[in-house]
Amino acid sequence: MKGDATELLELLFCLFDADQDDLVGLTDLEHTIDAFLQLPEALQLPEPDAKDFRTLDARKRNGEVTLMAKKALQDFALDESDPEPEEDLAEDRGSDQKCVIR
Repeated sequence: MKGDATELLELLFCLFDADQDDLVGLTDLEHTIDAFLQLPEALQLPEPDAKDFRTLDARKRNGEVTLMAKKALQDFALDESDPEPEEDLAEDRGSDQKCVIR
């Protein structure tokens, strides 16, 4: 099955919306980034980075994950001056699952 870029974007949004509140915030990103970094394949980073991350205790790893999530929000989150999305893509297709990109 093939989808368009809009459908891919909606899928990715739903994957990152960990608490399913139809918004992606700091906690959502922390959960998603941490889950991703738990995958063995994710640690196939350049050797110094992977080695450093593998040796962190849970508290330090969580701190690093929080920094990554904050950086992502800083770089990509909408702010007050950004226009609101024009439509809810899931509702347009009559889906029971609502994922709004904000």
